[in-house]
Amino acid sequence: MIVFFCILYLFEQINTPEVVLVYESYKFWIIIGFLIYLAGGLSLYILAANLTDEEMNNYWKINYAFNMVKNLLFAVAFAMKKENLNTHSLYKPYNI
Repeated sequence: MIVFFCILYLFEQINTPEVVLVYESYKFWIIIGFLIYLAGGLSLYILAANLTDEEMNNYWKINYAFNMVKNLLFAVAFAMKKENLNTHSLYKPYNI
């Protein structure tokens, strides 16, 4: 379901973008991190029941690599400058 929602979010951004360049948004980096990690690790989790412990230790390095890429993309998202939200609320944050 997460992969489906990630693809749905990217499809929405193509049709009605929030920003001019999609990679300027921190949300894009988080979504791509999820997609890469889940797409890379999905095959390992499917095959895990049929592998021996020795084969699993060898193939588990792939999972570590995808996990590092995911964490790197999350770090990029967290390091991005917070977007200025110039939305005007009906409620004032203080009483006058």
